[in-house]
Amino acid sequence: MSVIIKSITHADGGNNYRLNAMKYCLDERCILKKGYGVDIIDPEVAAMHFHNVDAFWNNEHKNPFIQYIISFDKETVSTPEEAMRLTREIMEPITKEHLALSAVHRDERSDSMYHSHTYVGATNFHNGSMLYSDNKTNYEMAQRTADVTGRSAKLVVDYGKDKQWECKKVFVPAENEDDE
Repeated sequence: MSVIIKSITHADGGNNYRLNAMKYCLDERCILKKGYGVDIIDPEVAAMHFHNVDAFWNNEHKNPFIQYIISFDKETVSTPEEAMRLTREIMEPITKEHLALSAVHRDERSDSMYHSHTYVGATNFHNGSMLYSDNKTNYEMAQRTADVTGRSAKLVVDYGKDKQWECKKVFVPAENEDDE
């Protein structure tokens, strides 16, 4: 089994979507949570933080989020703390310029026990540029997932309306230069 990173590219509904996403992320299934410039206690305040950055840069009517779901196999992660540590490390390059909220949920299946949701604000808070869930971004995130976890990573992109694409490429950890 490998680690699966799923990119959800669709986000319809404006402020209602922002609030619904925050409520979902922070609901009773949430074991651990980490905010990057957003409140982690009150979903309404978190949604407002995302909206305010979008509005400041005149991006409020554009896609507000990219959602990443990372499912960790049991060999990679056995505790919620480890799931959050890896999620933080995987998302670190994006969270330097984008608001984000990460939450770990427990969902025991035959091959995994924990997964994380990270809602990344599409608006760069430094300059207002937009982050898109395109192949470049998704491939970079899948490769980073493999590098950070030390395990192969599978990329799945969810376009909404029951349209999903599974990348044929398996992302493997890059060789460490120190190993040579």
